[in-house]
Amino acid sequence: MERAVAPGVCVEPVGSGTPSTDVGTGPGHSDFAAAGKAAAIAAESLNLLGKAAPGVSLLCLGLIMSSEKLQMSDEVWGNLGLKLFVHPVLMFAATVVLGTHGLYAQ
Repeated sequence: MERAVAPGVCVEPVGSGTPSTDVGTGPGHSDFAAAGKAAAIAAESLNLLGKAAPGVSLLCLGLIMSSEKLQMSDEVWGNLGLKLFVHPVLMFAATVVLGTHGLYAQ
């Protein structure tokens, strides 16, 4: 039984070798596929570099800091005391004064 086909419509199966029906067999198609593969490889390489960068930077920072002797100045001790003791006490006092409770107080 033959199918009725409109004039100008090709019904040959894909992959039959005719250029009119094969998708992506025109000139330069393999160039696009190769460019797509190269872009995917480049993207994966950059992704790996991006994931490794924070660890490498911390390692370098540690190496640089290990070459210098660290000294705690009065300013550093003062800032440490403010952040560890004064700031938490002020925040607790603010929650008590404002009467906040539960998650809102956090």
